Amino acid sequence: AKKTGTHVETLLNDLLDIGRISEGVLELKKVPFKITDVAKHIEELYSFNSKNKKVNFVLDIKPNVPKVLIGDPIRLKQILINLIENAYQRTKEGNITLSINQDYSRAKKATISFHIKDSGAEIETEHISKIFNEYYQIEKLLSPISGEGLGLKIVHDLVTLQKGSIQIKNKEENESTFIVSIPFQIPITLQKEKRISKKAERGLYELIKVILIDDSEINQLILTKQFISEGHYKINLATNIEMTLNHLETKEIDVILIDLDMPTLDEIQLIKQLKENILSKNIPVIAISGKALPAEKNEVLDLGVKAYITKPYEKSELFKAINDLIK
Repeated sequence: AKKTGTHVETLLNDLLDIGRISEGVLELKKVPFKITDVAKHIEELYSFNSKNKKVNFVLDIKPNVPKVLIGDPIRLKQILINLIENAYQRTKEGNITLSINQDYSRAKKATISFHIKDSGAEIETEHISKIFNEYYQIEKLLSPISGEGLGLKIVHDLVTLQKGSIQIKNKEENESTFIVSIPFQIPITLQKEKRISKKAERGLYELIKVILIDDSEINQLILTKQFISEGHYKINLATNIEMTLNHLETKEIDVILIDLDMPTLDEIQLIKQLKENILSKNIPVIAISGKALPAEKNEVLDLGVKAYITKPYEKSELFKAINDLIK
């Protein structure tokens, strides 16, 4: 039942994203960014959280790719993650390779191609002509053997929005490659490259490592999607103190985020354990709760919690609290 709920939740969110794009309300950013930072973040995401131990993730950035581009790094990451997720669904064993190359540059622009190659079954020709159609994708998702999700429709729309192109090539029986080409602006001089803000250098792509303690799979999914959309967070999921401490024993963590509305845990006892344990006592804790009474809020803050966010809340409120704590 949980798996079905998560599947439906993902489908609904994908449909909402497609709707925003088709209505023309999604605006692309034009900011300087390092493409290596985007790629390395994705490499860390899939190398560390391997979905299948028989599948290896390989990153290959060609030396001709400009160090700095001007465009929307968040939407680029969304495109690449959706394509890699699709590759993992199709591949049982072997390699999934992300190759990045500069096709050509002229004046202030460069076209960058992203090749996502998998070792899954060949995509049939008649299937290729339909694969980016949202209604066809819905039909596939509702079948018990769905291979590609609505993420491919989002990829198509985002690439088109950026005046790019996408194609699929079958080189061998067990090898398919999705090729995305996107034009970016490039800085005219090295001086412009050096003007990347400290936020971009230090904060935008320096991963903020968070432990999310929540026993609801739906809540975990919603919050994880929010963090992914921000683009510079590394999320570690936990449902109890034992899982939290296991993360802390092997990783450096910046913030611990706790949902206080978990029916299976005593939230007060959980916070006390975090503040008493040598691994976690110095890590800032943010609490999210549906309880708005001052007495309940003060009880939690008195235990050492640094920020208390009341449901419902704006996404910006959560990220402001995190950024304020790690400055």
